[in-house]
Amino acid sequence: MGGYASARGMSVFTVEPPLNWATYMEFLEQLAEAGVQSYRVDMSERTITYMGASGEKYVEKVPDFD
Repeated sequence: MGGYASARGMSVFTVEPPLNWATYMEFLEQLAEAGVQSYRVDMSERTITYMGASGEKYVEKVPDFD
């Protein structure tokens, strides 16, 4: 469904286009397990910013779609 990347000590869940999406609650649980406390989607910039408890951030670019 996705993968994990490290951003300054925070394990961040990164979203990849899956064949079978998890429920929203499962997605949130996976983010919490990775140490993400909040996230922000900016569609004008096409980014998702994940924030950890210690102020660490991981910015993911939203891919273009057809």
